[in-house]
Amino acid sequence: MTLSRPAAPPTPAASHAAGPMGPLGRYLHHPQPRVAAANLLALVVGWNTPFYPLMLRWAAGPEVWPIGWLTLLSCPLFLAVPWLARRNPTAGLALLASAGTLNTLFCAWVLGPGTGIALFLPPCALLAALLHRPQERSLMLGVLGLILAVAVLCAWMPVPPLLTMPTEAAARVLAMNAGSVLCLSLVMALRYARLLEGEGR
Repeated sequence: MTLSRPAAPPTPAASHAAGPMGPLGRYLHHPQPRVAAANLLALVVGWNTPFYPLMLRWAAGPEVWPIGWLTLLSCPLFLAVPWLARRNPTAGLALLASAGTLNTLFCAWVLGPGTGIALFLPPCALLAALLHRPQERSLMLGVLGLILAVAVLCAWMPVPPLLTMPTEAAARVLAMNAGSVLCLSLVMALRYARLLEGEGR
């Protein structure tokens, strides 16, 4: 496994470029475009995580309200990705994909695999495959192996879920998760397209 050296602190010019967004822009900034893209994706996921319990209540009813708040536990991991990436870009990228994967497993245990929570695993795999460099292949394969193991656990969950939903409620949550995965995939596609555009200049 090859680890990248800690990134150099932003230059005055880079800090000025991040200026329009203020502290948030400086927090997300990274001299490597692929890491900056990962930082933004981590912020998008972390920013939307607090809304997930509200969406659950809307889709499945008030019965999910107390347990649904457990899905917030992963939020600090996503928001910490830019902080870690500034110190070690490779570790930051690995945290993004790993946090998404482990959060999927945790939510499958909380909500039950019938809610389609495992649909979030393909975006995690795409992140691991697209954002790591060739010399980080061993780390990428390790993250992909973790994703595969979690996919198996989600398919054959060894323990009952914390929350048991009626079939209709689970179907509504599944549709909600499918829509969320589609939106996340579109954001990822747009960011990766910008990376390719920058490389082609």
